[in-house]
Amino acid sequence: MQRQMNALEWLMLAALSILWGGSFLFNGILVQAWPPLTILLAALVLGEELELRHLFGLLLVAAGLAAIDGRLWRRLRPARP
Repeated sequence: MQRQMNALEWLMLAALSILWGGSFLFNGILVQAWPPLTILLAALVLGEELELRHLFGLLLVAAGLAAIDGRLWRRLRPARP
């Protein structure tokens, strides 16, 4: 049996979509405007609680970016004669 959604349910769905989608939109804008480390430090200064797993995730992302960039590997590798 299928039931039709009434106007209130459609309104609640639209409000949920705006609230949930808005957070992704603003996070995307924030990451483009500020470097992720700045966002992390601001969250720590403002008292946001980050679990240890979040910090490990940040380190994993930083290590991946360093590997992709290659500058860190060039410094660690001895120069060729």
